[in-house]
Amino acid sequence: MATGTVRVRRWTLLLLAIGAVALLAGGAIAAPSAGASSQDEVEPLVEPCAAEMPENYADASGGTTGTIGFVDGVWYDEPLDVTTSDGLTDEELKQVAARTAARVEALRCLPFEEGLPPIEVLNNEEFAERTGDQFANVSEAASRSTNAQFETMLVVPDEESGVGVIEQTQANGTLGQYFIEEDRIVLVRPEGSTTPIRESTLFQELGHALQDQQFNLSQSGPMTSDEQNAWLGVIEGDMNWLEHRFVQRCDAGRWAQSCIEPEEEAGGGGDASDPPSWGVTFERGFPYYEGPPFVQQLYQETGGWDAVNALYDDIPETSVTIIDPKAAEGIEFVDPEIGVEPEGDWEQLEIPNSSNTDEVGPAWIASMFMAPSLESGGEVNVVEPTAIYNYNPDGTVAEVGPVSYQQAPAMGWRGDTMAVYASGEATTTVWTTAWADDGEAEEFADAYVDLLDVREASETADDANVYAFESSSEYEGSVAVVTEGDRVTIVSGPSTDALTTVAPELAIDATGSDGGADGNGSNGSDDGSDDSLPGFGVAVGLVALLTGGALAARSSR
Repeated sequence: MATGTVRVRRWTLLLLAIGAVALLAGGAIAAPSAGASSQDEVEPLVEPCAAEMPENYADASGGTTGTIGFVDGVWYDEPLDVTTSDGLTDEELKQVAARTAARVEALRCLPFEEGLPPIEVLNNEEFAERTGDQFANVSEAASRSTNAQFETMLVVPDEESGVGVIEQTQANGTLGQYFIEEDRIVLVRPEGSTTPIRESTLFQELGHALQDQQFNLSQSGPMTSDEQNAWLGVIEGDMNWLEHRFVQRCDAGRWAQSCIEPEEEAGGGGDASDPPSWGVTFERGFPYYEGPPFVQQLYQETGGWDAVNALYDDIPETSVTIIDPKAAEGIEFVDPEIGVEPEGDWEQLEIPNSSNTDEVGPAWIASMFMAPSLESGGEVNVVEPTAIYNYNPDGTVAEVGPVSYQQAPAMGWRGDTMAVYASGEATTTVWTTAWADDGEAEEFADAYVDLLDVREASETADDANVYAFESSSEYEGSVAVVTEGDRVTIVSGPSTDALTTVAPELAIDATGSDGGADGNGSNGSDDGSDDSLPGFGVAVGLVALLTGGALAARSSR
């Protein structure tokens, strides 16, 4: 059994779950039509590693652990005597799970060596309650840090709770979860359907259980947000591409018995409302959108499943590798120092049981800049809206990896460090970013200034590098954007005075104008209404939002 190892830097990961999720359904901007599902006609139903089924489906002599494609007495293409219109009994669910697990084995070429985890089916309300329990013990310091960082990235306004946005997104978008620490699967019952489960979701969650048995996912170690995106890009990329291949076979009717899928909800189904934050939603979707084509390319061009398995012993260190493996080759990434010595009573915010800085990474940066396009229906853009999608040669959107995070203002990234400072109830964030050259730094800075404009912030004076939010904006306070060669530092706080006091070393020039709302600004501060939020680290959101998923590389089935 292989054991996944990841280079450790600063973060302590609390990984609650690995999940299957729903696509950008009902979003503010409609994606172009995806290419029709296609499948190589010569591709066999299962991989050559799978055992040949006997005609009478007799038990395999090697049993579950010694036979690829045979689990708990059921073969991967064995018809089952089950009905779904009246739900599934415990025994029927057990049979379906065994056959689905056998299909996972037959397509992934790995055996379940420790049996199958228990499976629980919940409705949306029950699952939302369970999700809320995951966020019940977040510390006040972690909540304040999350708010400050999300405000600096301009993805969650001041008056909203960053942790609350994460919780709502997770509760609304998840189809199923495999809970690593508990070795347990939860499926969300399809709303408006008499069919109790989606077999495709069960397939993915059993796949995560198989990954855990083979590669020990619980031993991921402390990671930065960018490292987590790279790690989850492998985990979700592996299993979402495998699920894609499974669903192709379902849609083509290649299994002896139809796959279990919910009926369409009356009236077409689906919730057309926007998510609580498109920036957070895009970031959550990164492993599901960029991971599958990364794994697919490795499988097809490098060495099949052996090459994919080897990833778990050598996880990429940055999301750049997942987005564009060739672009990441030979690059020297850096950990830029914050380099500030705050004056007065400003001190770096201490997060219990965690490091106090984070590396955000290009997946997050791309998500920041793509969000306005979805929020505005394509009318207000920081990046070209058509560049948000990956296309096939015929102009249709790619079925595997339809969303592209290869956004120009993010791909010159070479490293970043973000820290939060506190004075009383106020917080100020310092975010130092390193770029390939001066031009790449300028491109990022210009895009961030464009995003400030979208969020209704304007320069405090001509030729100043400080921006103040208008009274009509959902954001408050002031932001400085300081570019020095290939480095860009963003300082975000309740007032210009706060910026210059926290970062006196930087060339912050507001030309004598204070753009903050007042000296007690609430940028990143906690409003006192929620003093028990998760204590995952400086960017609790950057950690917790990755536990369970919010998007998938295909629509909810």
